[in-house]
Amino acid sequence: MAIPHTRDPSRFDDSDYGEFSDILEQFLGSPSSLPHRPKHLVAQQQILGQAYRDKLDEYYHFREDSGTATTAMDAATGALADKMRWMKFALPSLTPGSDAILEPFGLDKDIPNAQAKLKDYADVVWAHWQDVSNDPLFDPLKQEIDTVGVVRTAFQSALDAQIAAQDKMYRLQNEKDDAREAHNNLERDIFKWYRIYYKDPRDEYWEQTPWGKAPGAKIPAPKNFAYSKVAEKFSWDKVADAD
Repeated sequence: MAIPHTRDPSRFDDSDYGEFSDILEQFLGSPSSLPHRPKHLVAQQQILGQAYRDKLDEYYHFREDSGTATTAMDAATGALADKMRWMKFALPSLTPGSDAILEPFGLDKDIPNAQAKLKDYADVVWAHWQDVSNDPLFDPLKQEIDTVGVVRTAFQSALDAQIAAQDKMYRLQNEKDDAREAHNNLERDIFKWYRIYYKDPRDEYWEQTPWGKAPGAKIPAPKNFAYSKVAEKFSWDKVADAD
């Protein structure tokens, strides 16, 4: 669907603004932009418009791809939380009738949901395991508990990938916004250039531009305006639709 004419394209969302920049480029290259085409601004508009559309495409493309990092992070978080729950359930089987074995691991506390807190929780568990892994008490579960290291490493890798993806997305977003601002500033200069020649925003010429005519109709001045000295009042013929 074609975007509507507007006197202020900065109000468009990113996608529509990208389309507007292309429409403006086509306008400047067509006979419709004559006879007052701002030749000194045409090439720069092409450059800045294309630069914005390229940055917008790059941002949208990466935003879709970054979902892979988020999915991997969610899976790694679930696997680490499951491992902590398993240890919390399994360790007391080594000391029947007592859960005291959990406290040195920090497993006596609730397993947090937040990723950062879960990482800290698992770090405490893993650090204590390094101290006691050779204790014969843990031999029945040693092989399984050792896999915590693998799950923890996978979690850290997924976290690093997600942070890198977020950092890149923020960078691309800033670059996209900067490119849009640069084009918008030039677009305002082009718009002002045409206003030099078409001062009336309702001039028919505006219809063939990307901006269109100003909305609404001109309200005519009231007729028969008069002042009565006797009544000490002003009077006039009411103008339809006037406030």
